[in-house]
Amino acid sequence: MNNMVKKIYQFKERLLRRQLSTEGRSGVVLDDAGLSFAIIQYRSQGKPILADFGYLPQVSGADRSLVLQKMVKQHGLNKYYCSTCAQPGRYRILMLERPGNVPEDELLPAVRWRVKELIDFSLDDAILDVFSLPGQGMQQRNLNVVVAKRSDLEPRVRELQIAGCILDSIDIVEMAIRNITLLMPEDDQGSAVIYLGENSGRIVITRKGGLYLSRVVDIGMGHLRVEEDDSGLRMEREDLISAQHMQSLLERYALEMQRSLDYYESHFPVPPIKQVLLTPVGDLNSTMESYLASVMRLPVKVIDLNDILECSDIIDRNMQEKCLLAIGVALRDVSEHLSSSQPVAAVG
Repeated sequence: MNNMVKKIYQFKERLLRRQLSTEGRSGVVLDDAGLSFAIIQYRSQGKPILADFGYLPQVSGADRSLVLQKMVKQHGLNKYYCSTCAQPGRYRILMLERPGNVPEDELLPAVRWRVKELIDFSLDDAILDVFSLPGQGMQQRNLNVVVAKRSDLEPRVRELQIAGCILDSIDIVEMAIRNITLLMPEDDQGSAVIYLGENSGRIVITRKGGLYLSRVVDIGMGHLRVEEDDSGLRMEREDLISAQHMQSLLERYALEMQRSLDYYESHFPVPPIKQVLLTPVGDLNSTMESYLASVMRLPVKVIDLNDILECSDIIDRNMQEKCLLAIGVALRDVSEHLSSSQPVAAVG
């Protein structure tokens, strides 16, 4: 699964000239809402260490470039190799039949021409990566192909490079979530995760570090928010969510989750998943957790990053929501460290 990461740019000459820490990684995520970052460090035993993290609301234009440069310097993000995350909606995951008798190092060019008929932009502007679908045994009939537009990725890559980040990899949302679930005890049995982004969400199923399924749901937290009340005054977040909209969103996610679980259990030789995980959604965690548990046949648990990471301060729910993807991509190397470390979490 490590090969899934799309290495769009490798600044080899620049990397060789610098003394970077190999005991950790930074993650920086830029989106329309703001800038988030995290630094993950490792030691020989125990949980990964969340050494630093933060979030800045969105700024635009030249100001954003200056803010990003200041953030990189102030928090020492340029002392680590850096991963970022492609924005949801800026890439697709396609399941294709694996070409027969093609060595691993030739898979990418072999599937490139198959992808041509499945995308609505020029193949010359396409960035591709491939990764095997787990649970297929020795046959390996299918594989997943990640497709993104180069013209969508290059501006963010350039922005991070100018700010001083030593960017060596671009992840996707599904892999950021996979890195987090890999640290949870549920992952031995299988993790079924509902991720709620601002404009859309994901159903993600992982098991023992393998990404089995991803399903996009075109409803996000932003669809529930109302900017102003009738008097023109901005309301607090708790008042922005109507019961009707909340019910509609969560019923859709419950339906998509059940479809995903049915597919997963019928197509792979795996034990059934016994719990649904919900990514942090700030102050709405309890409401969503209770409602989902009432409409699904499985118990629901909100992921708490404090259970799987060591941090000098408690990470509150709002910061967990805002920094989730930055922390997830900063955990890119976690599987390598887990193989020589003690278990980082226990079933409570």
